[in-house]
Amino acid sequence: MSTYRPWERQENEPDKAWSAWRTFRDTRDKIKTAQILGITPTTIRNYAKKYDWSDRVREYDRYIDRETQQAEIDAVAEMRVRHVRLSQDIQETAAAMLARLAEDPDAKVTPKQAAEMLDLGVKMERLARGEAESKTEVSSTVRQLPQETVNRIKEIPDDVRRAFTLALGKKG
Repeated sequence: MSTYRPWERQENEPDKAWSAWRTFRDTRDKIKTAQILGITPTTIRNYAKKYDWSDRVREYDRYIDRETQQAEIDAVAEMRVRHVRLSQDIQETAAAMLARLAEDPDAKVTPKQAAEMLDLGVKMERLARGEAESKTEVSSTVRQLPQETVNRIKEIPDDVRRAFTLALGKKG
């Protein structure tokens, strides 16, 4: 059973009335619709009344608004996932840089650069997750990263990490 959508073609709606409805839906002007289609304004008014254009256009607008809002919600969710992945990659790269510094004090990256990169990654992740950029309260609760997050970290390509490392190496 299909969902009733008043803005779609109605049962027994003739081709001319359907074409007029679509033109009106897009122009929102009965006179302009009549002019575009070469139909009398009286015919347009009759179609509008018989096929309930005022309700159809209202329902169409509600539908478009819902779809637009959902698309925006989905886009924000996708953006957050990308930002979390990127921020975790930055954190991994910074941790690798700090480890390298411990092994090679003459590395091209300074401890300050590695620490700044780590701080950037942490702040980015907090913002991407909807948290404050920093917290001032002290908590004794330690949370382990969810397995899904750990898996996502593992999916970050090596070339992305290398790009960050190279970018920092050129600044130092």
